[in-house]
Amino acid sequence: MQTQIDTYTFTCPECAALLRVPQNKAGISGPCPSCQNVISSPNKLKKNPDVRDIETKSDEPCEIIRKPLSSVEKRSTTKQEKEKIKNEIQTKKRVSPHNALVYTASIIIISLSAFVGFKVLTGEENLVEKTQLEKKGLIRDTPNPVDSLPINESTTIVEETTNEKPITIDAAKISLEKFLSAETISDKARYILNAERLLPKIIEYHENRPAFEESLIDQKATNQNLDSQFRIFYVTTKKQKISFPVFLENTDRGWKVNWEAFIQYNDNSLGNFLQEFQQKGRNFYVRLERSHYFGSKIPELGSKICFKIDPIVSGQAYVFSERKSDMAEYADTELQWEEVYYPIVRLEWDNGNPTKPFVKIVEIVQKNWLSPHNQRATLSSTKSN
Repeated sequence: MQTQIDTYTFTCPECAALLRVPQNKAGISGPCPSCQNVISSPNKLKKNPDVRDIETKSDEPCEIIRKPLSSVEKRSTTKQEKEKIKNEIQTKKRVSPHNALVYTASIIIISLSAFVGFKVLTGEENLVEKTQLEKKGLIRDTPNPVDSLPINESTTIVEETTNEKPITIDAAKISLEKFLSAETISDKARYILNAERLLPKIIEYHENRPAFEESLIDQKATNQNLDSQFRIFYVTTKKQKISFPVFLENTDRGWKVNWEAFIQYNDNSLGNFLQEFQQKGRNFYVRLERSHYFGSKIPELGSKICFKIDPIVSGQAYVFSERKSDMAEYADTELQWEEVYYPIVRLEWDNGNPTKPFVKIVEIVQKNWLSPHNQRATLSSTKSN
């Protein structure tokens, strides 16, 4: 049989929980059942008529006062909790298609991020982006043409810059610059046309002349036909102040300088030959055109045809050939009036009349200044027997 004990209620000063203790335990201290802080019950008694008293033997404050539940409420609450727990378990086990898609996408994004990060660290970060841009036509995967250009490359290259303004790299001009700046015969010979054949002459020529000579390329007078296999530049040197042509030919070993023509103009050897009698004939690179002559210094002028030769670095002169000759026949069929030609000719002095010596064309050695492959004319200006 339960014995009714007088109790009173008070509020925990720490957590505000409503507590009750027997009246005979007023003023005791102990841990609060709610917050576990040590508290003391008040000495002032306050009876709680709303709550049923139960027997207690504890010397500490009692538990938090709660409204007792009926048996029906207890059963209902228990059933609801069980249903709630069951639903939570089923929800965890069941993954919706939307959640699965989000999960898969998250895994893919994380994997791609890790891959791109690895490529950045290894210097290949632009691999995917570059491929996409190439497909769209925004960039082109082409090697730098300048990096792949050999020393004697035989082509002219145009490279596009970021501002879409082309930079023209003239391989012929580069070869000429290297030829002019070479300080040794071996370095200069690398850029000379037919250097193997001419090497003895090159060595002999430079015995008393330095390989290097100050020079300047005349940009304005340079031939701009970049597609040609034959280029013309005009140059001045320390020795020759008058601008003269330098010819380069595109070979399978790159652009090469016509060394024989170069030294002819640099030394003005053609001009010197035309001005003063010489015993031996010589070959010259000439600017030639048909002409008339009305002077009186040439013997038997009516039996000869005339040509005008321009040494370029000195005054023009006239040379002659017999009218009844292979040379005259060739001129009638191949050389038009008022046209300028650039052949290689052999010139000699004719001293048959010592009072009236003159220069004559003995032979057209070559029709133009290109390499002599199959171009030797072998036309003699002497009379046929």
